[in-house]
Amino acid sequence: MKRTEGSRAVDALLEFIAISSVTALSLVAPNAWVAFDKPLSKFLKKMDERERRREIQRLLRYVRNKNLVSWDYEHGLKLTNKAKERLKNLDYINLEIKPLEKWDGKWRIVFFDVPEQKKHSRDGFSAKLKKIGMIPIQRSVFVHPDPCRDEVLLAADHFSIRRFVSYIETTHLENDKALKLRFNLK
Repeated sequence: MKRTEGSRAVDALLEFIAISSVTALSLVAPNAWVAFDKPLSKFLKKMDERERRREIQRLLRYVRNKNLVSWDYEHGLKLTNKAKERLKNLDYINLEIKPLEKWDGKWRIVFFDVPEQKKHSRDGFSAKLKKIGMIPIQRSVFVHPDPCRDEVLLAADHFSIRRFVSYIETTHLENDKALKLRFNLK
């Protein structure tokens, strides 16, 4: 799925609203748009101040009209369930395993036994594990040298199969020489 510049700007705005407390008082202030300038700067860098202000106001109108945020004088901007779902989906799309600076000698193993009636979810989950760098050692057993529990569980939640997925860490994995070579470990 190709995301447009506008879509990425909306996502950046929603992420900013999610982590900040944008109160109503700041929204009625004359320079309220300045609060959004920094998180959106990479999308607005080629615009002058007046164009940036208009674009931020346009984005705010857009997210309100699309029911991604609600606003009231007392609480300011709040994400709706629709926006929270969009951000959760964005987390899944941008999912990646962060490598350790130095390998800690532990293998992270994910195994799952998903029923046949959830075959589509099982196949999607397997494909996502491969995409984020895990290596299958059996059809439903994947391995990685870096901590990835949160990433694996997020992917499992995305496909609604978390109860069928297990994650373990171990220091011993039989015949791991080929894996060490594949992951460039010493």
